[in-house]
Amino acid sequence: MLGDRFLVHRSALPKRPRAIAWRPALLRPSQPKGERFDYTWVAWRLTPFLESNAVVKWNDVLPVVLSVAVIVLVAVVEKQSKTIAAVTATMPLTIPLALWIVYASNEGNPQVVEAFTRSMVLGIIPTLAFAVAVWLAARAGLRLVPILLVGYGTWAGVLLLLLGLRRWLG
Repeated sequence: MLGDRFLVHRSALPKRPRAIAWRPALLRPSQPKGERFDYTWVAWRLTPFLESNAVVKWNDVLPVVLSVAVIVLVAVVEKQSKTIAAVTATMPLTIPLALWIVYASNEGNPQVVEAFTRSMVLGIIPTLAFAVAVWLAARAGLRLVPILLVGYGTWAGVLLLLLGLRRWLG
């Protein structure tokens, strides 16, 4: 059972009435220093989740984990080389992850995957405009918030223009 992997098996937990809202303190003042913290409250809080038979799919979790890993990698590499950090930040990571999610959720349906990739091509143009606008705003000496506002404003404007052209041209 999934509950066996957590800190305490639920059969080892004391029984408590469901009607009482039990909210233990994170750190108990009565606990002496140096003593290991009693984690049974963690298991108590996780018990409803573990009993719900919730299943986490890798298709849902892996893109988030990889995105966080890339952000951490950029933060670490940035101290060594600004160029490598910039290349890492702009590498096509979200495209394969999004493609994987669409492919897996539609069981590899070629029409759905083709329509999705066509829409991604349309989305790259506003993203390029965002990068150029952010670069120009940084070159002009703006602070971070105005830089991002200029970038997202440009991105939204170019995206709306492309969607309007697409709709007008058919």
